[in-house]
Amino acid sequence: MKAKLEDINIYGKRRLEMKLSYNGLWKILIDNDMQKKDLINQVGISSTTIAKMGKGEKVSLDVIERICDFFGCNVGDVLSFESENDNKLKILKGKENA
Repeated sequence: MKAKLEDINIYGKRRLEMKLSYNGLWKILIDNDMQKKDLINQVGISSTTIAKMGKGEKVSLDVIERICDFFGCNVGDVLSFESENDNKLKILKGKENA
């Protein structure tokens, strides 16, 4: 399959689809016996922003900074990037073991 122009980055390489994961944040909330509504009230984040995070969508760096400041953690503790290719590979490996 031929790559489309919009799939090519500035270095001429095929762009990988990356998905955001906020699993680190959800774990931090559990570890601190907090719910998403507590994060909304104590950090001043909107429910729309929490909904975006729940869908793995991008949010502003300001929001991430406030979360990290509140919990005393780093960005990598809150979010991570997952390659769509990695997810497909995990699925394929799982089928091989079945």
